[in-house]
Amino acid sequence: MVMLAMTMLVVWTSVSYVQADLGCHPEYRIRIENLPAGYYCAIITNIASNGATMAHDFWDDRENRNSEFHLDQVDMESVKEYLSKFYYEGWFYYQDTLLFNSQGPWLFSGWKNPFPGRILFISPDGEVTMSESMVDHKDYTYDFQKGGWVGSSTLGFVGSLLKYVLGCYVLTLLIEYAVLGSFAFVRVRENRKKFLFVNTVSNIPMNLLLYCVYSAGTDQSNWFTIFFVLEVMVLIAESTYYAQTLVDREGKKRPKIAILYGVLANFCSAIVGIAFSLFDLQPW
Repeated sequence: MVMLAMTMLVVWTSVSYVQADLGCHPEYRIRIENLPAGYYCAIITNIASNGATMAHDFWDDRENRNSEFHLDQVDMESVKEYLSKFYYEGWFYYQDTLLFNSQGPWLFSGWKNPFPGRILFISPDGEVTMSESMVDHKDYTYDFQKGGWVGSSTLGFVGSLLKYVLGCYVLTLLIEYAVLGSFAFVRVRENRKKFLFVNTVSNIPMNLLLYCVYSAGTDQSNWFTIFFVLEVMVLIAESTYYAQTLVDREGKKRPKIAILYGVLANFCSAIVGIAFSLFDLQPW
């Protein structure tokens, strides 16, 4: 059981992006749809201390001069020069986000990102346009033809919800049944039915709630706090249920062994659940 738990821990850490001071950080994605050929695009932000380029030789606090929204010459060097000096009412170029003929995506980690930000478009004719602002840490798609950000559809939300809940449910059954195979309880058919019942009534509501919390834009640290609290509640409830219901082949209850199984099974499935959530719930 210890070796299995350590293996699950390795799986979890292998899909996590970790900073020593801030913990795990999923990525945020920004995409563009229907971008015409020959366009340059870049991210601009109004948080200068978070990776933006401040061209002090172009403006200062006494006289902030907005950039012209036109380039006489359009090539990579002239676009880079334009962006390095770009300023418009507090908005600056966010470093290393220049793309040409690409619809992305841009990927940003949780600890360093351009939010609030905009996309700056430069046409082959030198015309410069900006998108509306993106302010929170979510998955963004900009439709160039429609000239606006595209929200996720109800069908897409339901599909994503079902994928997450069913994924967590199936993984939980596989992991916890594998642990159950290490105990004599697995040989009793009625125990297997009880195992399926308790995991169904606990796992599905828990992950429905976790997905709704995620969809509401909850901060990552708060999401993990809620995950931890719910997981502890499930562990206590399932272990108590197992202690009162699981029997050996002679029909005798083994509460201490049943509790041990409940703790180990939930510990292993929780580690896998965190890894799956970090992979599936992106961007945060």
